[in-house]
Amino acid sequence: MKSSARHLSSLVCSAAAATALVVLGAANAGASASSGAGEPTHVGLSVLRSSYYMGSLGVLGGRIVVGDETGGATCRLAFVQPRSLGVISGGATPCNDPRLTGEGAAPVESLPRVGSQTGVVRIATWDRGTGTVHLGPVIMRYGNYSDSRPEWTYGGGFLWLYDVGTPSGAEVLRVSVSTGQVLATVKMPGLSRLVLSAGADGLWMGQSVETGWPSGKPRPPLLYFVGVHTTKPEVVPEAGLHVDWLLASGHGAWADVQTGKGFRTPFGSLQANLVYAGAAYVLMGNQGATEAALYRIPL
Repeated sequence: MKSSARHLSSLVCSAAAATALVVLGAANAGASASSGAGEPTHVGLSVLRSSYYMGSLGVLGGRIVVGDETGGATCRLAFVQPRSLGVISGGATPCNDPRLTGEGAAPVESLPRVGSQTGVVRIATWDRGTGTVHLGPVIMRYGNYSDSRPEWTYGGGFLWLYDVGTPSGAEVLRVSVSTGQVLATVKMPGLSRLVLSAGADGLWMGQSVETGWPSGKPRPPLLYFVGVHTTKPEVVPEAGLHVDWLLASGHGAWADVQTGKGFRTPFGSLQANLVYAGAAYVLMGNQGATEAALYRIPL
């Protein structure tokens, strides 16, 4: 696939001078980007009370899964009907429950030694037959600092795990969501705080407004693509200051690229997004709020 194949769209008309919605790698992107099938709808979801909020989205058994990962040991899990956004069920669950991400496997971070800032990542897998969670061996080590914590996303049947601060430098791990095993490791440029989204062909990575790189080095490319069967990242030629969000689906991706000043996120802080059954689902939640909002946007 040619990840450089892309088209511009005028969907972000309220901020046309500041942003551009870029469709990456999709052969029929022009048609899909311009065809609106209806108005967005949303539902409010209560969240765990905390000074911060961490939300996640996934799909299990034909239902949208909304995870509230704010808690230290106890998190919250809600199942939502995809079309009506009606809440089917919800309640507390351990924070290592992979269902919080709507997947069969999830990374679990920990600091095994008291006083040490060397963190480790292990993969928790959920046995659908027994309903139990298995925690696998350490697959990544990282420096537990503000710019070097692990980041991850799901797509194409894989968990994609990225960190800039491993002993081997920046790298992406492609992990099986059924077994928790590492299938591939790809070395990356040393960039922190990236925006990630994955689809059928691989992982899309973009510079966020907070992305940093080694001092004295020239500004790196805005967007990268790591294919399922590739051994190194591919630069996606696109100009811009940073990427506000990425949303991969099938063989392409949407990228909201900041090209000037003045852009404001319309619904608060983006927590997670995904495409399922002909619609985009976007989870928004501000820090310290008592409620998050799940939006359904027909495509």
